[in-house]
Amino acid sequence: MLWLYSFVSPPPGFAGDAELEGIARFQYFTLVTEVQVILKGEIAGLPTISYLATLDPITGEVSKIGDTGHGNCSALDFNPAGELFVTCQRMEEPFEPVLVRLDTLTGMGTEVGPTGITEQLSDITNIGGYAIHVYEELETSHNVHAIDDMTGDSMLIGQPGLEGIGNALFAWGDDAVKLVTWVDGANQVYELDAETAQPEFVTELQVFDNTGGLMALVEEGPCLLLAADSIMLEPLAGAILAGLDSSNESATTKGAITSFEAVALLQMPIIEKADVTTAGDFVPARGLVFIDLDAGTAVIKTAVGSGDYLLDGLAVRERIPAQVPTLSQWGLIATAMLLFAGALLFMRRRGLSMHG
Repeated sequence: MLWLYSFVSPPPGFAGDAELEGIARFQYFTLVTEVQVILKGEIAGLPTISYLATLDPITGEVSKIGDTGHGNCSALDFNPAGELFVTCQRMEEPFEPVLVRLDTLTGMGTEVGPTGITEQLSDITNIGGYAIHVYEELETSHNVHAIDDMTGDSMLIGQPGLEGIGNALFAWGDDAVKLVTWVDGANQVYELDAETAQPEFVTELQVFDNTGGLMALVEEGPCLLLAADSIMLEPLAGAILAGLDSSNESATTKGAITSFEAVALLQMPIIEKADVTTAGDFVPARGLVFIDLDAGTAVIKTAVGSGDYLLDGLAVRERIPAQVPTLSQWGLIATAMLLFAGALLFMRRRGLSMHG
């Protein structure tokens, strides 16, 4: 199949370092699988162990946090309480699909329960409370389910009927869910009905490569948004990434980029190599993409990953403020003793002074 797709250069006037502070206000979590063991697992018919990792939004560096204890993990998201959930398979037969809660400091997973659906899941998003929406991408039909993050139980909502590829979900206030899917030769955004999962067209995304060379590494082909997460903090509107200079007529004709409502992990096909020597040569290129729904714009800001890992899934949260250093238990005891001794010395001197 021949994919026809064209990428455009960064819009004139697009900001450089000015937007970095806004991007760095968030932590970016993903799932990684070691490339060297993927083929072994597939050949043996076994799940491949998944690791929780972080993405540096500026450098694109991937840093492993730890083993989830589960295999073939494919999608993750935070709930309003700050708990991180992921869909995986058990490592023991019959490799049942399960919902798992992850420790963001160690990567260790605690199983919530079986989901009752297949492992062919593209993405998940928390819509508030205990409800997770999940996109199941089967060969015959695509389904949207709701999962209870307290039990792992699922319920079928409906079939969107689009049958696209990529299929990234992100929540959008008041239980609304947006779907980004590659259909008709482009990334298109739809809003899914909360009760039936029927799609309503929102916009087509025009993709800008702002990495300074990521596209040089890949063939023309489908630019798939594998996973997405919403950024819905009003104070950050227009501050996550700076927009186009409105005084530049050539820039405004392309549509002003003023704010970004979502961030996504993007996949592009790699150039076929005649001298393939390692499994890493098969790893598709990845990029971190910021989405402006109003402008119908997606900007590839950072190339991420390496040939060592296959990345999947994305969950974003505001960085937790650094805690003020506190004394340990022994430090508190020592400090109390010093203060007590100082008080006794002060009272003794005061008593001697009065006696004199």
